[in-house]
Amino acid sequence: MTAETRSVNGRAWERYGGHHLRRGTVMQPASDIRWGFGSAGPGTRVLGPLAGRRVLDLGCGTGRYAAHLARHHHAHVTGVESAPAQHERAVSSYGSIPGLTLVQADAVDYLQETAPFDVIISVHGALCFTPPAVLLPGIFTALRPGGLLAVSVLHTNYLGEGPAETVEPSPQRLQIAGHDPDTVYRWVLEPALWCRLLGEHGLTVTTIDRIDSEVDGDPTSCRLIRATRAPADGRDLR
Repeated sequence: MTAETRSVNGRAWERYGGHHLRRGTVMQPASDIRWGFGSAGPGTRVLGPLAGRRVLDLGCGTGRYAAHLARHHHAHVTGVESAPAQHERAVSSYGSIPGLTLVQADAVDYLQETAPFDVIISVHGALCFTPPAVLLPGIFTALRPGGLLAVSVLHTNYLGEGPAETVEPSPQRLQIAGHDPDTVYRWVLEPALWCRLLGEHGLTVTTIDRIDSEVDGDPTSCRLIRATRAPADGRDLR
């Protein structure tokens, strides 16, 4: 099931990106990180000072947030996206921004070979669409001791369904304008389950923020999870 869900998700995001490339969809620069759907949540401030720090946006999609952190927060940002069409959209919009590197690669493969980062973010990105047991070991390896992980995940979907109490993916819709929704598989898990999984892979959850949609009638709820990798000498280096 692991390989199958990853293949399904990869094909779906490639179709999504290809659709917007053909359509010439114009990307609007981000003014802040929006951790939720229909609501922003606490924005970039939860990441702390970023100037001069190495930041990884894991599953960066069109690169909006990676570009924002490089341009306005003066971080050295790498955005990794597996879908070639989505990566092409990111490069065409933000490829010339100083301090920003955009990489087309599988997240699991990239994490195994990169130098450590001070901060890793995933805004409804790779951690949502990749089996946690496959991705989390790489995140631990790629996050320096004392570093910060900040990820936004679904708590319930647009129907108000979820979260799951077992580590199983659930089919969700990926809306493409003018077409029937595509199917993707996401890990929509109880916060306690996320805490256990992160803890099993050497990461300690410090904060979980609830971010509900601000759109009337939309029951979608998200969680912003922040975790750290303990420094080697036990000191908090953030």
